Amino acid sequence: MKLIKFSGLLLTAMLISACGNDSTDSTNPTEKVQEESSQASSNDPTEEEWQASYRKIALSEADRYIELTEKNGTQEADRLESYSGVIKQQAEKMTDATDKEKFIQLADIVLSDKLEEAKALKAELEQ
Repeated sequence: MKLIKFSGLLLTAMLISACGNDSTDSTNPTEKVQEESSQASSNDPTEEEWQASYRKIALSEADRYIELTEKNGTQEADRLESYSGVIKQQAEKMTDATDKEKFIQLADIVLSDKLEEAKALKAELEQ
């Protein structure tokens, strides 16, 4: 019986220490959350970085279409839809109206499997 009582006290002590009731930690939990939040904010990408990533993804997908079409010839319709869909999805996220319009045009060209037009527009967009 004494062993059970002792075990219960030991278990309680272990639980209390595991819960963080350590009197040596004087940091306010609210301060910890604010500090972690500000650290996360400083690491978040800027709007310019997001826009650059949308362009990069769309151009990369156009490049895949061009490379595989040059290597293998005409692509299956579902592959064209996939390439075009990714390009269009990235274009929809763009805030620059001119870029958005040109990338949507590129998506339509890829969907129509017009290799030379896709290459020309991609080259223009890369400048």
